[in-house]
Amino acid sequence: NNAGLSAQSRTTVYVGTNGTTNQPLTVVSPNGGEIWKRGTQQAITWGTQNGAYPYYSNYPNTTGYVRITLDYRCQAGVYCSSLYRPPYVIQSNAPNSGSSTWYVGTATLDGSNAVSVPSGTYVVTVCRYDGSNQPAGCDSSDSAFTVSD
Repeated sequence: NNAGLSAQSRTTVYVGTNGTTNQPLTVVSPNGGEIWKRGTQQAITWGTQNGAYPYYSNYPNTTGYVRITLDYRCQAGVYCSSLYRPPYVIQSNAPNSGSSTWYVGTATLDGSNAVSVPSGTYVVTVCRYDGSNQPAGCDSSDSAFTVSD
């Protein structure tokens, strides 16, 4: 809104014939409030409701992968709608193992050309793709975390 405030809600939708192979993906870390220093290595982690890794552990197709992106978030009470930062790509084709190491501050804009991520508040989004490169579910940090110098 004009005051720079926002709200969000989340709904879980199960797609498929059973709840074991099509469970929603869930970002575990960073999930909000963390302060990650540029140049350090941090683990971005995700799972499913039953905690199975990789996501397809009960399914014959194990060729799925994840795409990990970083989206800038304005701090509460700060008006910054004119400040546009595109999503940063941390990994475009990571194994769906439940964890990926990130060298904080490094990313790309298109999956190949390296850029430096500015200090600020962000949420991480992990999207799962199946073996035929079709999107099969995403989740983002519940709230923002900080990248600092």
